[in-house]
Amino acid sequence: MFINMAKFRRTAALLACVIAAVSVTGCTDTTYVLKSGDDEVKAGVYIGFMQDELSAQLNMLYNQGVTNDPFSQKVEDKPLADYLKEYALKNTKEYLALKKQFSAEGLKLTDEETKTISTTVNNVWKSNGEYYENAGISKESYKEIYKASFWSRGLFQAYYGKGGKENPSDEDMQKYINDNYIRYKLISIDKSTATDEETKKTETAALEKDRDDFLKKAEGVSFEDFDKLITEYDEFKKAKEEAEKADDSSKTDDSSATDDSSKADDSSATDDSSKTDDSSATDDSSKTDDSSATDDSSKADDSSATDDSSKTDDSSATDDSSKTDDSSATDDSSKTDEKKEEEETDPYKNEIMINLDGYTDEQFSTASGKLYKFVQGMETGKAQAFDNEYCYYIVIKGDVAGRTDYLSGNYDSVLNKMKQKDYEAKIQEWISAADIKLNDKAINRYTPEVIYDRMKEYAEKNQAS
Repeated sequence: MFINMAKFRRTAALLACVIAAVSVTGCTDTTYVLKSGDDEVKAGVYIGFMQDELSAQLNMLYNQGVTNDPFSQKVEDKPLADYLKEYALKNTKEYLALKKQFSAEGLKLTDEETKTISTTVNNVWKSNGEYYENAGISKESYKEIYKASFWSRGLFQAYYGKGGKENPSDEDMQKYINDNYIRYKLISIDKSTATDEETKKTETAALEKDRDDFLKKAEGVSFEDFDKLITEYDEFKKAKEEAEKADDSSKTDDSSATDDSSKADDSSATDDSSKTDDSSATDDSSKTDDSSATDDSSKADDSSATDDSSKTDDSSATDDSSKTDDSSATDDSSKTDEKKEEEETDPYKNEIMINLDGYTDEQFSTASGKLYKFVQGMETGKAQAFDNEYCYYIVIKGDVAGRTDYLSGNYDSVLNKMKQKDYEAKIQEWISAADIKLNDKAINRYTPEVIYDRMKEYAEKNQAS
């Protein structure tokens, strides 16, 4: 049998090309961005994390006055595009690790959590589904992203919550509070905001005198008794504000009186000068004066009579309405009384407790951060003066260890902060154990610039419509 070798070589070459093409096509599957074993993460999840952070960064840049070329900006000393890729990849890896670990621990979402997820996603899709789909995020991908927060919460509780594998003791949690929290009370005096230099100088001198006067009153006052000084200052401030209002009112009245006097002078000057037509001037003048006086008087009387009459008629005609009003007044009154009683019986009403665990130099450089830093270095039980850009303060520091009941009322917030770093370390362990493989083709396809263009295109399309 004769074999045409030239034809065979052409056929073999063609077949090789087809096989190569199929192989390349398989490698360029960009529907997923990473996988672990048989678990693949759809590209929509990666895009979702990226778009969410891109939107947040664009808002921040806009508030800073940056409205063009956002990718020329840096975030955390990185070009915005690099930062966004790292952010999206980090969150996508965490998503996959949480999903696998949640299943490995045998945990399940509760019926209530499942219902919350479905309801929330459906509501979001009704209002913004087109926006997400335009970027390449399906409803299912969005749902997966939302589920991750529930998986994370469940895993955290499984390890650190009450009854969890690594639940800390109350003693350890109290020690954490003692080591990381500050406890203080303060009197706050707003600084002058006057733009006129002389006015500002005068106001500043008066405010600093108030601070010095109350700082002197605070000498020897205990942390517990500092509440009385706060009340005294509040009453002093209120009286001072009322006096200033009264002073402003009297100045207005004086100004008004001066204006009326000048009008009277002008009027009499006019009367004296218009002696040519005495009778007509007198008649017109008296008519005008009488008419205007009568009109003003009658308007005032009528108005007041109408108001009183209508109130009487309404109340007598509608018994139910009056009862409702009385009931409402009683309710408001009782609520106010309850609030006052609660404030009076609350031994910690003026106290502030702040957790400084993880506070950065940048946070300590803010106005509030400067105050926290000052309190942190204060001597306990001794009032001191402090000021920042906005206020003068008289501050007294309390003993954190004395708040042995703080944990019972703030258990979850203390636990979350105390175990945050440990939990983040566990997530990194789960990521390493998952042996995640990246799909570079998909990552290179769905760049921050591409997602930005999609967002921009959607915004322009909807603006035009």
